Amino acid sequence: MKAQWDLTKQQSETDNADHSVKVLIGKIKTCLTLGNNGQVSSTLETIFFVDALFNKMIHNFNLDHDVLFREFQLSVQNAFRADGLAKPDEILRNFEEMCKSHLKNKTNFILITSISLNSNILPKRRRLNGNILNFSKNLPKKYLSSRQKLIETHFPNEKLSSENCYTFISISVKAANVQSAYIESMSAIDLYRSMWQLQLRKNMDFFASPDSKKFPSDSIFQLGMVHTLHLSNGKSAWGGLWQEEKPSKIAVQINDFDDADKKLGKLLNLFNKKQPEYRKFLYSIFQSYIKALDKPDHEFRFLKLWLTFELIMNKDDATSLIKMMSFFYRDSSIDKAVLQSLRKARNINVHVGDKQVNIELKNFQMCSYIEHVLRFFLYNPFKFKKHHELWDFISSTTDVSAIDNQIKRLRLEPLAKLTVRV
Repeated sequence: MKAQWDLTKQQSETDNADHSVKVLIGKIKTCLTLGNNGQVSSTLETIFFVDALFNKMIHNFNLDHDVLFREFQLSVQNAFRADGLAKPDEILRNFEEMCKSHLKNKTNFILITSISLNSNILPKRRRLNGNILNFSKNLPKKYLSSRQKLIETHFPNEKLSSENCYTFISISVKAANVQSAYIESMSAIDLYRSMWQLQLRKNMDFFASPDSKKFPSDSIFQLGMVHTLHLSNGKSAWGGLWQEEKPSKIAVQINDFDDADKKLGKLLNLFNKKQPEYRKFLYSIFQSYIKALDKPDHEFRFLKLWLTFELIMNKDDATSLIKMMSFFYRDSSIDKAVLQSLRKARNINVHVGDKQVNIELKNFQMCSYIEHVLRFFLYNPFKFKKHHELWDFISSTTDVSAIDNQIKRLRLEPLAKLTVRV
């Protein structure tokens, strides 16, 4: 099944994960009642336990979050109606059937948005996870009228338009509904922008003011203010419009853009050649990174960058996280000290709420560390088949004496198994 219970035991948990699933299902049983007409009724508190159980499930159905949770609730009711929740996997089976039913009937959608790129040369057409990204200097005429009507309908008293010199993007996607189309399209753009972020050099400017310019960590290509969703015929897709919260920045120009766009194509080819699970992991960490850089508040950005760091390394304890990151550096003691300082700043920010000194500098450092690891996972120089193998690799020791001792032990192991005959 594509859906399954997440039975991974966390280090901090005293009970195993399987037990917690059974406990939640046991509690939900007491909250549900089956009527004579076959209808399932529930107490008001049921939704809290169903939500907790929903978070104990892992799946790869690309549907809107509200749709997924609604179908999960119905799956719990159906399983209760069938056998009183005696078989937890019956919930998963119901959930999977409902999700597959949604995905059978997909519609072609086109999301129209823009990014802060000012270039005479248009980026090349790209394909990401089956989604097609096309670029243009002007809003495609096919969607011009319906997009303008959407903007006027949603914001009659505001003047919302695409920014000057921005580059328009049309993302073609097949999805089960409007929300899923929007999520998948924006994910593709986030990956595209994150790949640009990875390959462009970010230089410090000690003569700049304020510090956010001295130690830049903004996303280079930011999104335009308005995203609209359309059908293949150009009409709006059931009122699909989304607006960014922050004002747009000035469009940027890239030196030697044609050459940079070709290099970007190579990075995207590396991504597209990965195995599905590996590619899914890359999608999540690149998206997390660019979303962190989109945050205008540097204090909040710092927290989001640290969360991205934890997501990349699949660790949330400082000791393991710092050990894995220092794996990449020759003088690991220096980088361990820097990372420990950043971790301390993160803890003070979260637990105490004090404003950190040199927060822009800290963000610049965090970006340097994160991008180093992102490149490692993307290029995969040792050709690991699964991303879990890379975690194991960078968790290994780099201490020379420890490695020598391990080699000696491995050499002696065959000798220790020999028996001596007299």
